[in-house]
Amino acid sequence: MRQRLRFPAQAEFGKVIPKARIFAHAEPGSRVKAQFAREVEQLTWTHKLAPHTLNLPAHPDVQEIQVIHISLKSDQLSEELLRVLDRA
Repeated sequence: MRQRLRFPAQAEFGKVIPKARIFAHAEPGSRVKAQFAREVEQLTWTHKLAPHTLNLPAHPDVQEIQVIHISLKSDQLSEELLRVLDRA
């Protein structure tokens, strides 16, 4: 995995997110689950940008930012799957 942005080491998280966990939180239909299986190889939660990891105060509108690396099985990821990830 090639990292394009550099974040402080204390913000590293490095945990694989099971697809089942995304499905449990976003509750997509069977068609979207099948599409997810076709397009997504793996999701990795790479960094958590939060006051306790960056030593910076949160903004009232944005408390933290979670950086997720999406390994794809093909060249594309549909917008619908991005919306599912966002809901989760």
